[in-house]
Amino acid sequence: MSALEEATATLSDVYPWPAEPAVGIAGSDGRVVRVAGAEQGPSLQATVTYVREFLGGEWAAGDVAISNDPAVGCADVTQLTVVRAVEGGVVAARLRIPDIGGYRLGGLAPESHDVWGEGARFPALRVSVGGVPVEQARTMFVLNSRVPDLLRRGLEALEATTAELAAAVPTAEAAAAAWAQDHDCGVAALQLLRPGSYEASAPIDTGQAGAAAVVRGRLAIADGAAELDLSGSDPEIDAPVNSTASHTADCCAAELAARLPGFPATAAGLSALTLDAGMGRVTSAGPRATTALATGYTARAIRVVVSELMDAAGAPRQDTDWWERSGAEAFASRVDTASNVLSAERTRAIADFADTQELTA
Repeated sequence: MSALEEATATLSDVYPWPAEPAVGIAGSDGRVVRVAGAEQGPSLQATVTYVREFLGGEWAAGDVAISNDPAVGCADVTQLTVVRAVEGGVVAARLRIPDIGGYRLGGLAPESHDVWGEGARFPALRVSVGGVPVEQARTMFVLNSRVPDLLRRGLEALEATTAELAAAVPTAEAAAAAWAQDHDCGVAALQLLRPGSYEASAPIDTGQAGAAAVVRGRLAIADGAAELDLSGSDPEIDAPVNSTASHTADCCAAELAARLPGFPATAAGLSALTLDAGMGRVTSAGPRATTALATGYTARAIRVVVSELMDAAGAPRQDTDWWERSGAEAFASRVDTASNVLSAERTRAIADFADTQELTA
């Protein structure tokens, strides 16, 4: 088992419910070249890039920042990401947390009119500087939750994981070679597709009454280049199914990897084609848009569209269908699909776990 696989296994045991952990390692240039866990390579890259650029010259080895902002890399506010600067590179780890405020426990708030109703947003908050914890920042962060002890538990687990992964950061040369290899594998896999222009669409089916937003995609293969364009999707709507551009990239990379042998579901693999998620679309939500249900409902629609485009372009058939590959089980484990709020089972598990003597002592 690799260091990254061990890290995701450790993070999986933080809470007694699916936490969907993901980890990534970047070289000195900030390009994430090794990933493991949930299929979130492109969005981990987006978060790392934002944190490095936001903190700029103040970012140095030993610094640790947190980010859960859908506008800068996460799918929704409960995807907590820790980014650690280490000698020679960057390490990132992500975990789905129990709660970060908002209307309802767990960030699922269909009645919310903007992302702040789903929870507090932290684009890039430094919680350690030069290896020294910033207690004021940590306290502010954990108190934006109904279950601060659980939030603190998740933060500590993510920090410990990134500290352990620091030893696995590759040299600049090795990181460059790994990025180039994934990119080249992506290019080679895309050559399996027939040249042409193809279109597909799918509604975002939430099982609720009312008209559904539609995801529309176009795939163009010509002269050895590929372009995947989702900008024809419906505009973002007043419902928590808007997908951030980073989440859309994760969905596209995962489905391409499932359909094209050898395609890596990483930021480097996805760089083999041009991806346009649109602007202000349900596939590229803006900073105010609600996003809490996108990892289930919208993810399925995006992956259906990409899969149908793969069919049209002659991609090899797969034994599993889009539903089995869409993460539906993880989504269903936390959502009551009749009301689109946190399931009763998850709510009870959070409450019971928060009341344990270990956390309150």
